[in-house]
Amino acid sequence: EIEHHRPLQQLGQQRPLQQLPNCQWVSLQYGAGEEQITAADRRQWFVPWQDQVDQAPSLEDRAALLRACDLLVTTDSMVAHLAGLVGTPTLLLLHHCPEWRWREGACPGLYPTHTILRQRSAGDWQPVVADAAARIGQWPRRA
Repeated sequence: EIEHHRPLQQLGQQRPLQQLPNCQWVSLQYGAGEEQITAADRRQWFVPWQDQVDQAPSLEDRAALLRACDLLVTTDSMVAHLAGLVGTPTLLLLHHCPEWRWREGACPGLYPTHTILRQRSAGDWQPVVADAAARIGQWPRRA
């Protein structure tokens, strides 16, 4: 079952993102859910220095990591809010009925750096991930 607050826990749903050229991925997942990222996924997906990221769980460390990222791709999480506070551009992937603060008009301008990509129908992440992949493909790269 995947339809919870962490809807993309299974990396298989994120494979279209993994196939994007010229992207380096950093996992900021820690604590509950961390066990879902296998050793093979770590080698294939994430930067070679992922172990150092995993050893830096404080909010200050996470904020510094987010400031170093060109873009965050996440679901509704503490990291989504932290990215908004430090100004990291974010693609926020939400299920069809998100938490109240992400609903249209609930908190206008909450995080101006966030782009919300929401499911059109319950449980269907494929269009959301495809939209995220297309946006990342057009994202300006740092020089």
